Amino acid sequence: MHALRNGVLGLLAVVALAGAAAATEDAGTSTGLVGVHWRWVHFTLPGAAPVVPQHPERYWVEFRADGGLAFQADCNRGAGRWTHQGAELKLQALSTTLAACPPGSLDSRFIQLLGAVRRASVLGRTALLRLPDGGVLHFEAAFAEAPPAP
Repeated sequence: MHALRNGVLGLLAVVALAGAAAATEDAGTSTGLVGVHWRWVHFTLPGAAPVVPQHPERYWVEFRADGGLAFQADCNRGAGRWTHQGAELKLQALSTTLAACPPGSLDSRFIQLLGAVRRASVLGRTALLRLPDGGVLHFEAAFAEAPPAP
């Protein structure tokens, strides 16, 4: 009887931990992205070298609570809409200014990658926007001032 009780308690603990992990991912997507100025750090694709913007301060995205999206892709500004359900994320109706950025700019690539995003996760000051092909856009929270104390 004691072994059965321990087995049931162990199973309940595993189920509770799995539920907590799923809830953390959902909360990270729905609330963790909103209201933060996310600066692009790099892009990774399985089997390829990371793509790192030369001027990361020129590449960022902001998710608004009303479903609006603002972003900058080097010398171009953009806007769009975002929707989510759990960790599933879609960025839609992306429109940008049409300035000609300097040679070596990743503006077009960044905009293309944003349009392909399908999942997101947030852990602390890091956001990972995932593409169906295994690519991952890595972002970090950028603050105009020092981040708030924990």
